[in-house]
Amino acid sequence: MKYAEIAVDFHDNSQRAYTYKIPNDLLIEIGDLVWVPFGSRTLCGVVLNLTNKHNIDEEIIKNIISKINDGPYFDESKLKLIKYISDYYRTSFFSTASLFLPPNAFSKIITIIKCINDEKIKNYNLSNIEQKLLNIVKKNKNITKKQLVKKVGLAGKTLVDKMIRRDLLICENIWDKPKIGPVYHNRIILGISKNKATEIAEKLDQKKSKHKKLINWFLDENYSDTKTFLIKEFGYSATQWSFQQGIIIRRKIKRIRDPLSKFFFQQEFAHTPNKEQSYSIDRITQSIKTKITSKSSHKFLLHGITGSGKTEVYLQAIEECLNLKKNVIFLVPEISLTPQTLNRIASRFPGKVALLHSGLTSGERYDQWWRIKNNEYKIILGSRSAIFAPLSNLGLIIIDEEHEWSYKQSDKSPRYDARKVADLISEMYKATLLLGSATPDIVSYKKSMGSQLELLKLNSRFSKTKKDSLPTVQIIDMRKERRKGNFEMFSDAMLKDISKSITFDEKVILFLNRRGSSSYVQCLNCGEIQKCNSCDIPMTYHQNLTGYKPKLVCHYCNKKRQPNRPCKNCNSIQVRRSNPGTELVEKNIKKFFPKIDVIRWDSDTAKKRKNHDDILRTFSESGSKILVGTQMIAKGLDISSVSFVGVISADTGLSLPDFRANERVFQILTQVIGRAGRGQKRGKAIIQTFNPENIAIQQAANQDYLGFYNSEINVRSTYTNPPFTKLIKLVYSARDEKKGLSEVNNTMRILKNAMELYGETSNVVLGPSPAYPYKIRNYYRWQIIIKGISPQRIVDIVKPKNDWYIDVDPIVIS
Repeated sequence: MKYAEIAVDFHDNSQRAYTYKIPNDLLIEIGDLVWVPFGSRTLCGVVLNLTNKHNIDEEIIKNIISKINDGPYFDESKLKLIKYISDYYRTSFFSTASLFLPPNAFSKIITIIKCINDEKIKNYNLSNIEQKLLNIVKKNKNITKKQLVKKVGLAGKTLVDKMIRRDLLICENIWDKPKIGPVYHNRIILGISKNKATEIAEKLDQKKSKHKKLINWFLDENYSDTKTFLIKEFGYSATQWSFQQGIIIRRKIKRIRDPLSKFFFQQEFAHTPNKEQSYSIDRITQSIKTKITSKSSHKFLLHGITGSGKTEVYLQAIEECLNLKKNVIFLVPEISLTPQTLNRIASRFPGKVALLHSGLTSGERYDQWWRIKNNEYKIILGSRSAIFAPLSNLGLIIIDEEHEWSYKQSDKSPRYDARKVADLISEMYKATLLLGSATPDIVSYKKSMGSQLELLKLNSRFSKTKKDSLPTVQIIDMRKERRKGNFEMFSDAMLKDISKSITFDEKVILFLNRRGSSSYVQCLNCGEIQKCNSCDIPMTYHQNLTGYKPKLVCHYCNKKRQPNRPCKNCNSIQVRRSNPGTELVEKNIKKFFPKIDVIRWDSDTAKKRKNHDDILRTFSESGSKILVGTQMIAKGLDISSVSFVGVISADTGLSLPDFRANERVFQILTQVIGRAGRGQKRGKAIIQTFNPENIAIQQAANQDYLGFYNSEINVRSTYTNPPFTKLIKLVYSARDEKKGLSEVNNTMRILKNAMELYGETSNVVLGPSPAYPYKIRNYYRWQIIIKGISPQRIVDIVKPKNDWYIDVDPIVIS
């Protein structure tokens, strides 16, 4: 008897596998996906190993139910990579493996509630909620378990599971139909050889001229998707006769859902690099050419000021990689950056680029994944998830804007960082890794000071600016503006420079990293701030929310309510709206420049992938002069006509209780300032702030990354924060605040006892403390931070329960 060790799709922080018997009629390989019984459920699993031995009681070992087609999905090297990632991020093996799977790799099993067991119900005392549940089942035949749980309400899942276990509800597991798969359509083509068709056409008499025309039309390499078209062109008789004779036939043709089908790319060629670019290109291409050993450098950090031509370095490195018959993964931090980056890459390498990101439809992702798997593309462009693309013969991984936090997945497990995963893939497959940024992550730059990354520098702009320099930057102290009676959101100097740019037919970018009209609404009578009932955060006022009248919106759970409700604390209706967002900036700037077309770019105006492309094209190519936006406009935009950038408030983010707050402010200010002056004329930027003395704002205005790095690394060293230590964040959520707090305190006590028992002195445990926000979607949240040289040791010793989530190398600790 053969056995398989299988990682099952079961929520578990451990990386354990389960042993199953392999039935004689099943051919199972390592890397296959299979269906297995798991308790009362049927779950999917990945085959990790095959063996003839085990040390488990034979009677409790169950059989594999079936194998999922198209496998094996993983080879041994991929399984080794998956194991390393799951070990590092302390998550289950299957959840990590699922990152590498195609969309809809396997059908799901759904539970149908067939009927009520009347015999058992007779002798059972029903509570009110149980009676409600049974009434729902009676009214809804063959209701799914998921639908029933939703209809019952808060206690639904626990109650339904209990009644199924007690055999009060009779249920059945069925296979759900795949939601995504290949799409086919009919095509009418020539069904016989061309010689035979020509022979038949020549024998037809003059009375059958339409029959002859139809055959000749197909002989000219034409085809039709519908019979209706043929009838319209050649008549019913000729069309029907051709089908009956087998001259033409219907064939099912696979329809490719290509996200690039409607794009047109003008062929472009490489630019002549300057001296700094040439050196960087040579070092990178040398690494791609060289057989990588432990001693050779194959990981680079390209630190170039904004507008220094980093993209040209990327493109010429890609060209060399393709010449060597190797493939490329190119990561960008956000979907909003994809259109411009896509245009640059696809124009240089037409027909060789695939898109892979969450903005695609499910069908597009499915087709792109399989076409990548079948080696139809050489370059994969996408956001963080594209790092898991099934690309063979990988030669180069590029991570643009590597400092961006969006490379870290923080909202669901596995909470991986694409930069770390890229590093692991680079090591395993001996591929060159290239990180690029004008404001590198402090941790990355520290690595480049040692031997983990080779530092490449671009110190001058690649543009045609006469002085070849960065924009001039002016800091405006908004306290002085208030003293002289200006209470507008725009300083006098900013309005003057905006007017000047518009006069010279130049474009303007206004930046504020906060959407909506006002970040909170406050009662003037008692000071109460209107908060979301489900989340412990202020609701944001939106004046022009698409499809709605003015609303208060929670940016965490998306709940909406009327803004003019009386205060729940004192019943007053007098309120004030504070901290303006991009919506109010757009409204106010139109008051000063009523004849100028203003565009807003934030997550409210760009909800779909197409919106990003439309906004970018409208601003860069049309008569629109002013673009107002959030952090979306701070990354990678290269528009030569932008001469002025205005930062409405540089103080957003400075007060966050996080040791990275200054770094984040410096990065985003430096990046957005760098959007100006990329054409013939030197640009200008104005930063408005109530904290002009802040080191991050000062260094961003000076565009002095090295000065900021030296200052920040000293602070990190003093307080032993990363990169001098590592962090792990444990987060617990509960609907019941008291029970949740009890569990958190108990876990904290276990952690401290374990540290004393094992003599752990290289790590410290901080907390427990309320997470921010403390309450989201009616769940209260707490966190514990483990900081030290090896915090993973504490996690391995204590092994937190499965309802805790573990975030290794968290981006946000507040």
